[in-house]
Amino acid sequence: MEEKTLLKRSSKGLKAQVIALAVMALLLALLTTWLTGILFSWTPNQGRVLKILIWVFFIGGWGFSSLKLWFDWNVKRYEIAKDALIIHAKAGRWGTSQTIYRYESIISLKMTQGFLGKQFGYGDVHITIPKLEGDVIMNDIERPLEQLQEVQKRIGERQTGNDTLIT
Repeated sequence: MEEKTLLKRSSKGLKAQVIALAVMALLLALLTTWLTGILFSWTPNQGRVLKILIWVFFIGGWGFSSLKLWFDWNVKRYEIAKDALIIHAKAGRWGTSQTIYRYESIISLKMTQGFLGKQFGYGDVHITIPKLEGDVIMNDIERPLEQLQEVQKRIGERQTGNDTLIT
């Protein structure tokens, strides 16, 4: 059986995204409530029903998007196999997909970390493959530099096996 190593994903990245969405929803709800109060200040109840609907909309939107992020995060998995990277992801509404990228097709690997990623030890790994339009991005990788070195090691193992010189 082929040896596969699972790249560890950081749950802190998911939590940071959910909290950032909550802050943004809160700020937008406050701004919209304030504007609604100004616009409907001349009415008897000053747009109270509309203000309640605004808060329900923003809280519901935050809850829905947070659940979607959580489900997507749980479905995505990244594995390092002997010959290829295997990415498990969501396909459609209820399905899953598995994509295999052979090491020979990878041109470059790049790691990026935002402010929160540096603070909590997670980042994204970008894989460049010439036949694809954009990079393949592996999100919320825990300790990305260490795990990137594991991928580079596997790529190096594959290349040294193919560099035999026939004379």
